[in-house]
Amino acid sequence: MSWVYVLTTALVAASWAPAVAAAPYREGEIVVFTGVATDEQGQPIANLRVVLEVSRKSLSMRKMRREEKGLVRQSALTDGDGNYRFRWRWHSYYNLFRLMAVDSPGSLGRDEDLRPLETVDVTAQVKLGGPVVPPLVVRDADFLNSHRAFLAGSDSADQQRIYEEMGKPDRVERTRRPGGEEISWWYFNSGKAYRFLNGSLQTVDEFEPVEPF
Repeated sequence: MSWVYVLTTALVAASWAPAVAAAPYREGEIVVFTGVATDEQGQPIANLRVVLEVSRKSLSMRKMRREEKGLVRQSALTDGDGNYRFRWRWHSYYNLFRLMAVDSPGSLGRDEDLRPLETVDVTAQVKLGGPVVPPLVVRDADFLNSHRAFLAGSDSADQQRIYEEMGKPDRVERTRRPGGEEISWWYFNSGKAYRFLNGSLQTVDEFEPVEPF
């Protein structure tokens, strides 16, 4: 191995390495994330799921690019005034911090895919020390309102169970029947259609998965 190769490798690694700075907190110290979730008009949004997502971003020498690992999530619902609050115990391993407003009313798993309504990178604020108080403005209010209207009309035990398993359907169809209203929830990527009559699950139709249309 030539000295030129060794020197080149060292210089490349150095160029990827983050600057070393003093830790803003002591190990185990509590970091508070708090704020108010609002729409673009500044009106607070109640009962909104806010997620604190923490991970480590570091250089993979094998792939020569930065990767995220060690993902940890906390989630909470905003109160009637749109307030949210998290308490995170500081560990110097983690160096990437995000706050997200998401369209899921339930608790979130570590590996669950999210559809963020808004994402705020608060890493720079964390590095300043003290409480982290970022603005969290949800700009896609129309989607949020339509989603909440969907949830308000899907309150039977069967519908809530399927929603928790599958999430929001790609398409909802309503048909009047002699016995009441039939509602079909279509999940195109999963190849399934759930049919409810007056809120009670009747059938699950399976088909070849397709892209939503």
